[in-house]
Amino acid sequence: MLVHQTMTGHLLVGKWNIIDGKAIAIEPKSIASDPYNRFVHVIFYLSDGDMLALSDARKFAKIILGKKKDLESLPELKELGPEPLDKNFKFSDFKKTISSKTGKIKQVLMDQKVISGIGNIYSDDILWLARINPFMPANKISDGKLKGLFKATLTILKKAIKLRGSSISDFRDTAGKKGGYGKAMLVYRREGEKCLRNDGGIIVRKKIGGRSAHFCPVCQKL
Repeated sequence: MLVHQTMTGHLLVGKWNIIDGKAIAIEPKSIASDPYNRFVHVIFYLSDGDMLALSDARKFAKIILGKKKDLESLPELKELGPEPLDKNFKFSDFKKTISSKTGKIKQVLMDQKVISGIGNIYSDDILWLARINPFMPANKISDGKLKGLFKATLTILKKAIKLRGSSISDFRDTAGKKGGYGKAMLVYRREGEKCLRNDGGIIVRKKIGGRSAHFCPVCQKL
């Protein structure tokens, strides 16, 4: 079974009553009290008495059932880039992956066919931590900077997982609670604020390929 949560989908573990075709959350309280958890479209009944529900406000999420080999051949999975937190993914792999690309590094980091799992929020914070300008061509980054970028990628992603993700708008974890990374962001959505390095820089926001890039022009010079 493949669950693709897309933009607003999230999985919840709790208990619901089905009343007139609608799923009404009973527990935990964090699910029942948050309106972003009310868009339940599918419920799976688990062997321990709990339920697993898919809530999706915009109805873009999808569930696909099939043989393992068929699911693994789907473009959604087959075309994914390497998982950066895989213990077998080394710096040499990262360097080979990034250095061969001519696009702007922020766009390269967010390209799921190049490397998987890095979105808009984390790409900004990764680049700030590595002191790399988001407009820098990927193939122009030095080996020293690439090592810093690799380390920053692992640091930010591990921190985001520990804090259970980012709830800038609708994301909730399996307990129906907001993720904690929103309070730990280094540069994302901090336009006009002082750089946390106290280097005199003010965070700016610019567009790259239709997405926002937040960075410090002092410590992330192009």
